[in-house]
Amino acid sequence: MTGTALFFVIIGVCVAAENLMKVVDWLDTPHEAPRRARRPVAVEARERDDALALPCAELALESALYAA
Repeated sequence: MTGTALFFVIIGVCVAAENLMKVVDWLDTPHEAPRRARRPVAVEARERDDALALPCAELALESALYAA
């Protein structure tokens, strides 16, 4: 490889490494605003209660059947 080709290869590697470090720095920096807003806690709790209502009812029914 000639000296000129080696020079341009080294320049290309340095530019690629610099751009990669910019991406790493951007990923490492905490950002002010998230892309999505968090859901209200009341909605999450209500959905969680709704999701647990059926399994709890089934468990209570099975317990009653075994007790009878």
